[in-house]
Amino acid sequence: MIVNNNLYTNLDNNYLYVYAYFAASGPTFDYNNFHIDDATFNTMYLYWGTNQYSSFKDWMNATGGKNNISVNPDFADVNNNNLTPLAFDMANKGTPLAAWTTDYRGITRNVSTPDIGCYEYYIDVSIESVDMVGGSECGGYKEAVVATIKNNSDFELKKIPLKYTINGGKSVQETFNTPVAKGQTRQFIFSKIPEFNGNTVHNIVVAMDGNDDNLNNSSLTYQITTIESPFGAMLSADPNSFAGYYQLGAQGGIKTNPDVTVPGIEIVYDIKNPTRFPNADYSTSWELTPMYMTS
Repeated sequence: MIVNNNLYTNLDNNYLYVYAYFAASGPTFDYNNFHIDDATFNTMYLYWGTNQYSSFKDWMNATGGKNNISVNPDFADVNNNNLTPLAFDMANKGTPLAAWTTDYRGITRNVSTPDIGCYEYYIDVSIESVDMVGGSECGGYKEAVVATIKNNSDFELKKIPLKYTINGGKSVQETFNTPVAKGQTRQFIFSKIPEFNGNTVHNIVVAMDGNDDNLNNSSLTYQITTIESPFGAMLSADPNSFAGYYQLGAQGGIKTNPDVTVPGIEIVYDIKNPTRFPNADYSTSWELTPMYMTS
């Protein structure tokens, strides 16, 4: 037997009793939401078959389903028996069942990713804009990723999951914890600030971190182009000066292992331009960042 698309929660914070007794092989629970916080219960009795478990997480893992979740459903109004979930993290996490195409109220289920529980609910958050200012920049450019989102759902949303990627790399995932009212737009600033380098175009994709009910407005792309910063300039001494002074390059020491200097002797240094830019473009196309030399 397979048990799918059910929501299990407990609003009594004193005792938790969960029993699943069976003689032979047990049923498989999958695509269900088990919302139980171990810390809220004084006493827990958790059994799967003849095995007892000390935490609800361990019990949930024993049920055999790989797609079970544990998310607070954030019911609309428990005191007035309105148990419609409002949680983004629970939306569209079920699996289609041929025998159940409508919910408890007769609303048609999503044909590919129905909601868990007896209520089908609609969530839509759109990425309205990516509010960055960078365009053509030198390498080493840093700017926070900023985006404006809009809540197109029929109710206030909390804990909206967002992410960004750069050129398809590892995603940066953060949560907008400020409540967003129905129809409201809000700006979100990611705390992790990226650095852009190299001679390339950087495609910054800001998106919802999860599937809502309208995938057509769930992401936007912004581009920043960087030119490799000038590097490779060599610091060398005037050939007529004392050769023991600190030098960079093939004929001298390095920054972490400098040559010995001799006080009292004047020395002239020449900074050679990088191969990418001519010397005449110094201070326009390239410049020298501060250097610190020790002896």
